[in-house]
Amino acid sequence: VTGIFFQNKVDYATWFGWRYDFIHGIQMLPVTPALLMIRTPEFCRQEWDSILSRLPLSPTDPWTSLLLTGTLSIIEPEEAYNRLNAMLPEHMDDGLTWAWALYWSASMQNGHGGGVSTSPATSTVSTEAPEENLALYRLAVASSE
Repeated sequence: VTGIFFQNKVDYATWFGWRYDFIHGIQMLPVTPALLMIRTPEFCRQEWDSILSRLPLSPTDPWTSLLLTGTLSIIEPEEAYNRLNAMLPEHMDDGLTWAWALYWSASMQNGHGGGVSTSPATSTVSTEAPEENLALYRLAVASSE
């Protein structure tokens, strides 16, 4: 992850700080279904295993809520849900509600954005869409029904 792109320079930082949670967390905003188009499970796994899992991730730090929602929920949704559920709502990131973070993690339980059932008996969602677009496609189909 690159923090800041300049014309002829790249910094592994942000304009508001150099902490790893800042550098990686800012890349996860906003937490919307479109996030799944750019954050693949493979990337999230690499990022989590190499950097984010080694951070303190205090349940009172608002950045923790963002990192759990934007990365861990995509690769280990049950673990993310449990950790987010243990946080108090007032410790969530200012742009991320506790309810949305829990919903987001719960919706990942059936796979990468697979909160909508793909069973032929209960859904008309095609699973032929590319994986990174599948969650967004499913959301669009669900909202049109």
